[in-house]
Amino acid sequence: MKNLKKRYNLLLSITFIIIMFLSVSCAKTSTLDISNRSNNKEAIIVLEKAQQNIEEYLVELDSGALGKHLTLNDREKLRGSLQNISTEYKKMIISGILDGEKIKEINAILNEEALEIPRDTKEQLFVKEMAKESITCYEKVTGEVWGSWDYSESFVEDGYTDRGWNLVAEAGTVNWQYDSHGAKMSAYKSGESSNIAWMISPELVIGELSVMNFESAQAYPKEGTELKVLISENYSGNVGTATWTELTIPHLATKADGKWSYVDSEDVSLSAYEGKKVHIGFKYIGSNTLSTAFEIKNLKIKNSSVVSGTVSKKVSDPIFTPAAGTYTTKQAITLSSDTDGATIYYTLDGTTPSSASTKYTGAFNITVTTTVKSIAIKDSVESAVITANYIIKTDSGSSDYYASIGADITGSALKAELNDIIDNQTELTYSEVYDALVVTDRDPNNANNVIEIYTGKSIDGPKEYDGGKGWNREHVWAKSHGDFGTTKGPGTDLHHIRVADVSVNSARGNKEFDIGGTPNSEATECKSDSDSWEPRDEVKGDIARMLFYMAVRYEGEHGEPDLKLSEDINDDPKAPTHGKLSVLLEWNKNDPVSETEIRRNNIIDKDYQHNRNPFIDHPEYANRIWGN
Repeated sequence: MKNLKKRYNLLLSITFIIIMFLSVSCAKTSTLDISNRSNNKEAIIVLEKAQQNIEEYLVELDSGALGKHLTLNDREKLRGSLQNISTEYKKMIISGILDGEKIKEINAILNEEALEIPRDTKEQLFVKEMAKESITCYEKVTGEVWGSWDYSESFVEDGYTDRGWNLVAEAGTVNWQYDSHGAKMSAYKSGESSNIAWMISPELVIGELSVMNFESAQAYPKEGTELKVLISENYSGNVGTATWTELTIPHLATKADGKWSYVDSEDVSLSAYEGKKVHIGFKYIGSNTLSTAFEIKNLKIKNSSVVSGTVSKKVSDPIFTPAAGTYTTKQAITLSSDTDGATIYYTLDGTTPSSASTKYTGAFNITVTTTVKSIAIKDSVESAVITANYIIKTDSGSSDYYASIGADITGSALKAELNDIIDNQTELTYSEVYDALVVTDRDPNNANNVIEIYTGKSIDGPKEYDGGKGWNREHVWAKSHGDFGTTKGPGTDLHHIRVADVSVNSARGNKEFDIGGTPNSEATECKSDSDSWEPRDEVKGDIARMLFYMAVRYEGEHGEPDLKLSEDINDDPKAPTHGKLSVLLEWNKNDPVSETEIRRNNIIDKDYQHNRNPFIDHPEYANRIWGN
């Protein structure tokens, strides 16, 4: 590992040296002639050394601890791409001509490679770093310092200062921070009567047709909170002494847009600042009581396709076939544009597509509810971003996800096979579970609320515990049954943790599930006796499928408890069992999978744990395992 890290750091250093070679004597052209430079041969030597280190790095991946993150095919594909890139760099230096368009193609290849590598692994970080260096190289060769730059890719967790962004807390201590989408700011829970937080861009050189565009979202709106977007020509590190002019943003997220629903700002012209050096500032003004939360992502400074009110170039918007809508089976999606020669890019994770996104090369399948966003690009001119929502109403899940499950496999063999499929999950901390539940258990009719599992009531999501009057986290598989508490894994697994009324959660305690008892005073559709709890009819199947999941997912591996379903109500509250199995099987049969379960399963898989509850996708698996 130490040798790998050394090679990784050496490779990045060498790449930086390469860029330094390429950055000398830049001109505003797409090619740069360096044929007369005396250090041309030295650059070739550096490139050859980089190639050697790339090969050694990939050999380590094949045989070392990090190799598990990539399949053999992925390793070979990555090796081939990096070898080709090194070859292209060599050709350019040998000829003495650096080709900006070729470097742009290399950047697109690296970004495509990064998308196919498991996220946040060392392998992906390596490829992303190479992609960033190719952007720097392109900028040096062409003189287009900013071109079309994606804000979200520049934000990093340790300081947010990548590429020169500056965070300033003018009043209070709370400041902008990074989350999985982009930059987020809220004064909620700060305890401070005044919060003014700035997020200031690096210095930008504005071109003749420059426009700015970004996406924004908000949540927990409080009247009086402000988010302003300003521009300064004389900012030098002190927000108080700089002169700021507020920009008019056509569309900044408001309560009417919904909670955490991203909206496009529309293009903001910067032509008044042509040829000037400026900084863009996002200024949040709030307090512990005026605490609307805002997020900003995908900020771009780019060239407009409009000259003096007349469209000089236009690329037709992508066309989706079939059209967005609700379907009961998987759909093969094709994308097209009426503009000949346009290249189409798309995303499946809700992010705004760009030339660094997945390139459309042919039909792709949608097997679960998915938002597809697409853009068409030709000669650096972009179409509008088109969004299509495909709602897949099916209980089958992804066919590929369960491809290894044969039609005849049953009992313990089926249980073991499902465990192999679902046990490679991302584990949350217990505090992260709160934030996730606000999303997974959201009321579809009120984006600010969540639905309590036992009462069915809609309650304010951000309030959480609220002095015992709000909601808390209910472990459907009682955490004492196996004594796992709130540890990562079983204690934080979203597939069995639900929003519940505080006092009702306490009333249920660690009781097992069965029929009968007296109605609960608050959750009147639920019943209980001394050792069992009967939930309301609407969620009985949900409860059963959560417990089926837990019994399959946690089988005593990696220090985890070995959870089992039982027909008996166990007197030992710490025993790793839960029942009553026959009742759960009956509930699974009588209460079919709901839209709420499907939606929740998809969100957990896509945005949080990256694994699924098989018994929501295939409720028949329960009888195939425990039916006898």
